[in-house]
Amino acid sequence: MSKVERLEIDSQVENLSKIEAWIDSFCESHFPAVAFRHKMHLVIEELFMNAVMHGYGGDRKDGPIWLALHPLPEGAALVIEDDAPPFNVLEDGPAPDTQSGVEDRPIGGLGIMLVRNMADHVSYDYDKRNRITTVFGRGSPPGGGTEMNAEGSAAAGLQESSP
Repeated sequence: MSKVERLEIDSQVENLSKIEAWIDSFCESHFPAVAFRHKMHLVIEELFMNAVMHGYGGDRKDGPIWLALHPLPEGAALVIEDDAPPFNVLEDGPAPDTQSGVEDRPIGGLGIMLVRNMADHVSYDYDKRNRITTVFGRGSPPGGGTEMNAEGSAAAGLQESSP
């Protein structure tokens, strides 16, 4: 199985294309992840932009974001971490308004709804950093999440998810 790939990047919108290229490179070397490439692109765009715009309050060269891609037997786990103030967007973020027309909807909530629908597992953890773990395909997520997989295990042996 492939090794864990890591990337540290500044919280600047222009870096999104670098992250997408990094995901593409991982998918090319870890075949089971190829099927989830487009989902990973959509999810990382949402999570990265949330960290940049809401966590750090806009483009910042002093706002680091750490990413890790963990190969799984039938997919991949994508972990994003930041040093912004603690905020569990999965529990404390706004509920999406799916009833109003597009022009009448308040901003907020739809992106995290997309993340939940695109990934097979999503969890949040805070241990000196905000950490959101998303799993695509079958397999155990890296340790540190607040949810467990179907087997009740949080990825034995993968506790070192912090880059």
